[in-house]
Order: sequence, then C-alpha cells, then structure tokens
Amino acid sequence: MVAYPDMDASPTKAWMIYHRGETDVAELFEKGFGRFPAEELYDLRVDPHHLRNAAADPAYACTLKELSAQLRNLLHLQRDPRVLEQMKAAADGGLNLAIRWSADGETKNAVAAADGTARLRIRSCLDAAQAAGLWVIEAPLFASKRRLYAGRSDFHDLITSFLSAPLTTFVNAVKDHPALFGYYGPDEPGEGQRADCDAYARAARKLDPGHPLFFLYCGDVPNWPGIYNIAGATGTRVPRRPP
Repeated sequence: MVAYPDMDASPTKAWMIYHRGETDVAELFEKGFGRFPAEELYDLRVDPHHLRNAAADPAYACTLKELSAQLRNLLHLQRDPRVLEQMKAAADGGLNLAIRWSADGETKNAVAAADGTARLRIRSCLDAAQAAGLWVIEAPLFASKRRLYAGRSDFHDLITSFLSAPLTTFVNAVKDHPALFGYYGPDEPGEGQRADCDAYARAARKLDPGHPLFFLYCGDVPNWPGIYNIAGATGTRVPRRPP
C-alpha cells in the first residue's frame, strides 16, 4: 500500500497515487512525491514554476558552483552542524587544507561597506575549520560584489577597485587567525591578467607579509617571479599539523 503519510490526504493526492503509473502522470507524480535530488537549480527567467532542474545542465555549471559556495559559506556563518560535521569528516579522512570558494551576499555587502559585521562574517569559515583541525586558504577576491574571474572583459577595472578598501577589510579580518594558511589569487589567470595578478600580490603582501599566496592555473604554471609563493593546476597539500 502506498500512503505517503507526510502529505495530508486529499482527492488530488489519491488521484495522483492511483494514476502514478500512467505515462502522462509519472513525471508530475515524481515531482510531487519523489525524493529531492542532492542539488536543485531553477532559472526563474525561463522556468518560473520550478519545473526544470538545471543543476546538471553544463550551461549553468558556473552559477551552480557559485551559489553552492555561497550556501556553504552561509552555513559556516550560522555554524550549521551539517557543515561542521563535513569539515570534521574531511579532517578525519586525511585532508588538512580547504579553500574558501565564495561568500554569501551579506558577507559581500559587509566587505564592500566595511561595516562592523564584516570581520565576524569573514572569520566564520576559519573558525569552523579550526574546530575541525583544518587550515584554510582564503580567497579575498571571491568576496567581491561582482564576480571576479579572469575571463571577464572588465576584470582589470573590477580588481583595481577591489584592491583598495575591500581587500584591506578582508585581509585585516583574517590575517591573525590561527587557521589561516594563505591567500588565493585570481582564479585561473592567463598572461593577459599578469599585471593585475602582480598588483594583487603586491597589495596582499603589503597588508599581510606573513602568509603565502597560492595561484591555481588552468594549464601549465607560468614563470611569474614574485607573484605567487605556491602554484599548481589542481591543488597543494601542506604538512598535517592542526592550527
């Protein structure tokens, strides 16, 4: 017998259950009664009724990645036990280093405005990592209100603006945290962004000369003397020592 007791009884429910095997009902039945997928993403501009899950669509991969990171950051801020357990599981599994991949909208606004909540919001991820025994590579540029990735045409203008007050707010909030390992540079930059990467490196080192800069490249690691301390195409492990 199919009951689905977590949904109140109704004529519509009874009809859907009875006809669930029919071709033109099966999809709607699955949407109403089936298990939710691990990730859901809906483009309300073309799908206002949330009927097409775009999470697996390659065209939305960047959006899914950014929003997922913002959600994780918000859960860190709220010290959600599910996130804390994930960090502990990562540490128990032998990992020792995490990279903050984004920031939620309120944190970005706080960094841009340099208001009193910025320090607390930024440090929440580091606090959770420290509790789990993990180091963190912080990514200041991901706290920009505008997505700062090397491929966009206005990258130079955006990073130049961020290197003033927002970068100072971010670095000053984290540089004394015991879980901080270093700083992440512009994501997968190319030769066309070398000058901007150099400006970022100089600004970050001026604010915090005690932590290294980590750059991740899409292809071969270029020879950029004085810009990065650590570079790679996939990731880097550091000696396992709790912060």
